[in-house]
Amino acid sequence: MLQIKPLDLDDDAELHAYADVRIAADPGSSRERIIASLRETNPDFGEVVRLIARRDGEGVGITSVGLLGGVNARLAIGPITVHPDHRRQSIGTALLERLLPELRDRGRDTFESWGVIRGSAGQHWAVASGFGVAASRVIQLLTVDDADPVSWELDAPRGYRLEQWIGATPEHLLTSVAATRQSIRDAPATGSAVRAPEWTPEVVRAGEAEARADGVEQRVVVAVEEATGLVVALTDVPLHPGDSTNTRWGSTMVTPTHRGHGPIAARPDVEPSHQGPHAAVAGRGPARARTHRHRDGRVELPHDQGERAAGLRHGPRSGRGQPVLLSNSVSTGRALTNCSREHALYPMTSPCSLGRFT
Repeated sequence: MLQIKPLDLDDDAELHAYADVRIAADPGSSRERIIASLRETNPDFGEVVRLIARRDGEGVGITSVGLLGGVNARLAIGPITVHPDHRRQSIGTALLERLLPELRDRGRDTFESWGVIRGSAGQHWAVASGFGVAASRVIQLLTVDDADPVSWELDAPRGYRLEQWIGATPEHLLTSVAATRQSIRDAPATGSAVRAPEWTPEVVRAGEAEARADGVEQRVVVAVEEATGLVVALTDVPLHPGDSTNTRWGSTMVTPTHRGHGPIAARPDVEPSHQGPHAAVAGRGPARARTHRHRDGRVELPHDQGERAAGLRHGPRSGRGQPVLLSNSVSTGRALTNCSREHALYPMTSPCSLGRFT
């Protein structure tokens, strides 16, 4: 008999069953790292809703969904994963049906996730469940130990200088950093329900304070226009407490009048080492950036040449609504070498609530 319940972090049997599903779906995962990460605070979410599906004590499906705040306070983000040996048994559907009331009870009307591999069982399930493809993007992987570091050491273009720091933005650059971060709004539109904040100096400082409180080390490189002393381009790498083997590139943005000048050529002080082969950094953003490994292995970063797919949205529905074509969009998900991942939408409420499912 299938049993679905909230994951109990104090129950070792449940934790191991949860890890079993993750490892079966992603054999490169470490059981110890999975279990440790469940107990770590995730600075991106105010709360994480985790469910586990078990049959005769065996883990057969899981979901881990984070609740965002601020302008995204009605949005929940996270995957549903079914053990490969137990797919096509309605376990994913049962998890979804159990999850949605949990999200609605927390004031969420939109559920979104990233990373469905094209042609995978996850995509087939999503389509059968009423999802539509929102976007796809190719994410590229760089193994830093195999790259020539000399190619990274480029001088800043004439008229610009590079500055870098860890943590708080220098006060004299704060206003122009906020203005530069606002340029992320020029990124290609997607079907995602995630909304970027209005970047002001106060919002920058609030984000830095939150990162410090959560133990996140923010490494930043900016390009400063010599003539004005203003930041005109920025790239960052946030290093979370659990990022000993995997780190995601943060964002890269250039103000409109300075695009095409190549001002971002530096790395946020992340160095290759020789401690292991499995670290990775995944990144996103409309501008091209250079890739480097944080601690011990590989680095992932997308180039702005992602494969696009039309987004779909359901209209009002009594059962399944008819999908309506939306604009083309690009979005990022978890990166794999030369792997295009599709993103699907799921409406929790009609007519316009959007979400993506993994």
